[in-house]
Amino acid sequence: MSDLLDKFTGLLGKKEGAGIYIGKEGVSFARIFNKEISTVYISYKSIEEEMNAEDLNEDIKFEAIIQKGLRTIKYEGKEIILGIYENEIIFRFFDMPSMTKRELDISVPVEAEKYLPFKIEDLVWDFVYKRTRAKDTDVGFMGVKKDVFKRYAAIFEKLGLNIINVCPISFSLLRVLRYLNKISKDVKNFVLISYEGNETDIFIFGRKFFPRLGRFSKIPVKGTTGEIDVVKFVDELRLTFDYYRREMGGDNVEQIFFVCDEKFREYFSAFEKDLGIPTEIFTPFDVLPGRSFEDMESLKAYALAGRKFSSLPFEVNLVPKSVNPAGKIGFSIDSLSAIDIKDIFKLPKIEFKEVQFSFKLFILWLVVAAGVVGLEFTVSSKQIAQKKSEWIKAKESNLVPAKYQNLSIEAIQTKIGKINGVLKEVKSLTDSPQIILSDYLTVLKDSLSQGLWLDRLNLKVENNNVEISLPGYVFLGDEYKETGSLSSFIDKLSSALPFKGKKITLEFVERSVLDGFTVTKFDLEIR
Repeated sequence: MSDLLDKFTGLLGKKEGAGIYIGKEGVSFARIFNKEISTVYISYKSIEEEMNAEDLNEDIKFEAIIQKGLRTIKYEGKEIILGIYENEIIFRFFDMPSMTKRELDISVPVEAEKYLPFKIEDLVWDFVYKRTRAKDTDVGFMGVKKDVFKRYAAIFEKLGLNIINVCPISFSLLRVLRYLNKISKDVKNFVLISYEGNETDIFIFGRKFFPRLGRFSKIPVKGTTGEIDVVKFVDELRLTFDYYRREMGGDNVEQIFFVCDEKFREYFSAFEKDLGIPTEIFTPFDVLPGRSFEDMESLKAYALAGRKFSSLPFEVNLVPKSVNPAGKIGFSIDSLSAIDIKDIFKLPKIEFKEVQFSFKLFILWLVVAAGVVGLEFTVSSKQIAQKKSEWIKAKESNLVPAKYQNLSIEAIQTKIGKINGVLKEVKSLTDSPQIILSDYLTVLKDSLSQGLWLDRLNLKVENNNVEISLPGYVFLGDEYKETGSLSSFIDKLSSALPFKGKKITLEFVERSVLDGFTVTKFDLEIR
């Protein structure tokens, strides 16, 4: 086995990985164990013939293929890396303002829907991102129809298999080429084109392999011969590259990499001259010298199997959160019927950590303070003594008000002591860091966005440092409208005093059932 093959499979040690690629005409399987590679391709037609049933239920047929394929490659594990037919994958590139990862988790689905011809809740999705020098955020968004994923997931679950990653094929092929040094780590603005059966997956990557444009296309053919129409295909690629240059601020595609079967090498060899762009062509044999795969589909399955042991700087995983607990936030759910938010609106319950602070008592204290100020009481000991002396003289001269005439000097002194106690308590309150809560409450009230309410407010005050926890809910009858409302709330807090300069962290956000309604539950931490 070649040194290059040793280099790639040597990364695996004694580990084992299995990849399954669901193609248009069949399913490919690959198993990597130590440095041994097993592959097999099973067409849908062959399984029909084997089971002698052309009208076989599609799910039963698919289940039979999976069982046969795994037996053939002798894979007994439970974890699978899955690749889906490229035409099922949706990719969009767009830019956003500079945000934290948690903010992007909330904002990306809202932004992505602007670029999709259907509702985002119909997808399972993931995204990658990177900061730009212009302090923006580039986003590569990728998804697959939810019903497509659910069908496969149900069958794999029935067979006791766990899909740990759904990886785009272009990413998998790039990963193999990169780790075999077929593509330099320094190359940028290059296109990777995988060709199979007159269909092609075109992906353009920027610096450090960040995905910037992806599309699936059928290659033009001549008449009924099925021969590739190179002229039309070159024109189609030229239009794609022109579009890329316009959308990416003048960046040009600097290099082309083809991955195809050996028989197509001659068709694509002229592209360098026709397009004026350096071009390299890789076949399965070129990728792994000394190892000849039956077809491109088996190579794709092999590239998926290697995903478990190597990675690119930017990776996506289309396994939704409900299937992969360590996955992303963005697993969409069925949309809800509309309901008036007033029907489930709740006022915040306010609790405080460490500082035992009652909101009702706080209000009561403010009322007492206002009353005391209204009576123009003074807190100086000299004035208290003077008032005491006046009351004593009034009593002695029978000029004491009626309600005090029957009180002894001791009783009057007791009342004065109580007044002093109230004044001391009010002064203690006004000197405490807790008084700043009023500023926070005012900002929170003004920042609440549509459909959002706070469940409670947790406050921790230590050495004049304030930490606030804000758990709450959003309900608008649509998950992505709710996450958008939450994002708006965070933006308002970030730009308002007294929150400026504080770190606002979204600790978690998830779908939750509250009083029979599915809402978005969240928890913000402010430090």
